[in-house]
Amino acid sequence: MTQERKTVAVDKELAEKLSDIAKREGKTIFSYINDLIKSAIESAEIKESFVEILEKQKNFNLTTDVGFTLTPLKLENFSLSIVFNDEINKNKLLNQWHNWGSWLGNYIKARFPKEEFEYIKRISNAIFVSGEVFEIDDNNINELTIRIYGNVMGEERTYCLAAAYEGIFEEFGYKTTLKDVSRGICRLILKK
Repeated sequence: MTQERKTVAVDKELAEKLSDIAKREGKTIFSYINDLIKSAIESAEIKESFVEILEKQKNFNLTTDVGFTLTPLKLENFSLSIVFNDEINKNKLLNQWHNWGSWLGNYIKARFPKEEFEYIKRISNAIFVSGEVFEIDDNNINELTIRIYGNVMGEERTYCLAAAYEGIFEEFGYKTTLKDVSRGICRLILKK
């Protein structure tokens, strides 16, 4: 099958990089660029840019690096409700979330020095895939306000997330001065 071709102008450095990538992948530059253009068309059809898709993939990879898995929210909420019925197990679970948050805070400090808050935001936005919202007011570095809200989060999950964020930010020298948690709503004020 013969395909008609059209010339497209590209920056020389970019063309050389594309050529190198195509060679590494065992493709011609023509087939490699066609694949890129097809992908660009697909992303436009789903109303997302390459940049958005790439950012989502990088964030997803980051969440799997720190141990997240996808679990149906209904099953997670059900499991948490069972554990929360027993006060001893509830406290053990909240302690585990806090410890995991501490580990994550240390991981972020080690892997992303000087960009810690940016990566906390990226991980948070990547894990909240059911319409939850994560916000951090870090205008005053000595006092942070964390807000998490979403109508799909049960009270149990909200408490677990609060414990995790307390653990994360303790690793950066913050102490919780206000903890307001209810079903689907969490507000933490943390001070250095």
